[in-house]
This record gives sequence, C-alpha cells and structure tokens, in this order.
Amino acid sequence: MEEQARQCEELPLLPEPVQLPLVGFALRDWMRMTNQAKGQEVLHALGKVVDGAAVAREVVRQGCAVGPLQQLYERASSFLLQLRNFRAQEESSSQQLDGAPQVALERNPRRIFQTYSQLVRGKLRFLFQDLWRDSCAGEAPGAT
Repeated sequence: MEEQARQCEELPLLPEPVQLPLVGFALRDWMRMTNQAKGQEVLHALGKVVDGAAVAREVVRQGCAVGPLQQLYERASSFLLQLRNFRAQEESSSQQLDGAPQVALERNPRRIFQTYSQLVRGKLRFLFQDLWRDSCAGEAPGAT
C-alpha cells in the first residue's frame, strides 16, 4: 500500500492536520511493560491511524491513492477490531494508559502509510509475539 501511494504523483496535503502516533520504541522499555499496557498502547496507535486514514479518504476522492487509502483504512480497522475483541475476551479493557501517548500532527497522507507500516513491523508484531509466547507458556508440555 505504501509503495502504491508513493507512486502517486499528486497526493494533496490534508486541510487540517491529523494526529498520528509516534510508533518508535526502545526494546528494553517495551520488554518491561505488561502485555496489558502494550495492548493499550497498540490499540491507541491503531485508532489514531484509522482516524487519520478516514480523514485522508474524505480528502482524496479520486486518483491513484484512493485504492491504497481504502486498503489502509480496512487493514488498520481490521487489526483494531481483532485486538479489541481479543482484549475483551482476555480482560475488561477499562484501564487507561498511565501517560498520554505521544502523537505528532501531520498533514501529509504519506505519513499515515509510513506510520502504519512502522506500527505493524514494530509494536504490533512484538505484541503478537509476546501474546503468543505467553499463551504457549500456559499450556502443559505434551498436551494436544
């Protein structure tokens, strides 16, 4: 999706900036967090990406970026829904993050694609690995 959008010559700036999460992280700090805190952070970040993609879809209604923006919105929304459903089964997600997650104001729709890509390759991937590892640790050896 990001590559498809990159090939579009004209991609207008958004009339108003959208909030995008800062998705970089230090692995040492990430490993110290609970899975609940990691999940809340990723949920928040995905929500911001979905909101940004929705705004960009409203602005960009024609041209080569329409398809990639729609895909971005659908994929990010799907991850968000899956993570919310998983967390609802695991626990009540009434607890909030300790601090307000950091965001950046951005008017360039290309940054929405970049943020999503970084989020998926970073925090989301590590979160799923941690959840998988923890779920496997709870199984008895040799159980089928």
